[in-house]
Amino acid sequence: MSSHDEEYINKFQPIEEAHHELGPSALKYVEICPGYRSENTSSPWAEEGTMLHEACETGELKGLDDEQTSAVATCLNYVEAIEKGADEVFKELRVEINLV
Repeated sequence: MSSHDEEYINKFQPIEEAHHELGPSALKYVEICPGYRSENTSSPWAEEGTMLHEACETGELKGLDDEQTSAVATCLNYVEAIEKGADEVFKELRVEINLV
């Protein structure tokens, strides 16, 4: 692997940090109002989504009901099929988006 390839790959290493306050789902609001900021409140649906996201990342299905287990299994099977033919796999990459 060339040093250019290594430099490119190192740019995309996972970063263990909290999510940015303006995640992709908030961009539609920022487009309408550049001063928009999320209240960072939670809901049962957000908490379930976070739990399912974690289950997809870890493969740990303990504590999930049948519907949740089915949803996570579907996701894991889909990702596994895509990863099978890949030379490299990058997950949860932080990217910078310059909005200005």
